Amino acid sequence: MRILIDARSVRTPTGRYIVRGLTRGWRNDPRVSAVIAAVPRGFEMADVPEGVEPLRVASSNWATHLLTELPRAADRAHADVVFCLNGIGPADARVVVYLQDMFHFAFKAAATGTAQVALQRAIRMGIRALS
Repeated sequence: MRILIDARSVRTPTGRYIVRGLTRGWRNDPRVSAVIAAVPRGFEMADVPEGVEPLRVASSNWATHLLTELPRAADRAHADVVFCLNGIGPADARVVVYLQDMFHFAFKAAATGTAQVALQRAIRMGIRALS
């Protein structure tokens, strides 16, 4: 089995800790032949855990990365599983999502009630409902 990790979602110390632990477990599992990280521009290569092969993706924003680049990277890597740590993944049968915690999706209060803040709040509420 080949596992592709969405490295864009591994930005926090907690995310890096979780991926390091999972990677250690995957490397010791005889069913896993490769662990690959889809690494976007600007991602620190030092954050890629030991034993994980980096695969550069050219995504410029979150939506493009999630909807276009991640499925393409999974095809290029011949991935059997696409592991998304941020709780959201592309519409692909190979995707497994992981929720670090529900605080990750907590509403961030803002001084103004802009449309962007309302959209972010609706998305977070939808994710909580699906969880």
